[in-house]
Amino acid sequence: MSRHVEAIAVSSREQSTGLAEINAAVNQMDQGTQQNAAMVEENNAASVVLANEAARLRDLISAFQLTEKSANRTIPTTMSKPCAISPGRRPDQ
Repeated sequence: MSRHVEAIAVSSREQSTGLAEINAAVNQMDQGTQQNAAMVEENNAASVVLANEAARLRDLISAFQLTEKSANRTIPTTMSKPCAISPGRRPDQ
C-alpha cells in the first residue's frame, strides 16, 4: 500500500513540474502574442502615415505637368522662363 501511495506522490510531483513548464511556455507565448499585436498596431499606424504622405506627394507632384520631347522629358513652355539681367541694372528696371 505504501508503495502505491509513494508512486502516486512521485507521479503528482512529475505532473506538477510538467504543468509548471506548460504554464511558463503559455506565458511566453502570451507575451510574444502581445508584442506582435503591439508591432502590428505600430505598423498599421505607420502605414496610415505613409499612405497620407504618399497622397500628399502625389498631389504636390500633380502640380507639375511634363511634356515629352523626343526621348527627354522637359518642362512645358507655359512655365515662366528665367530672364537675363544686364550688369548694373536692377530686375525692376
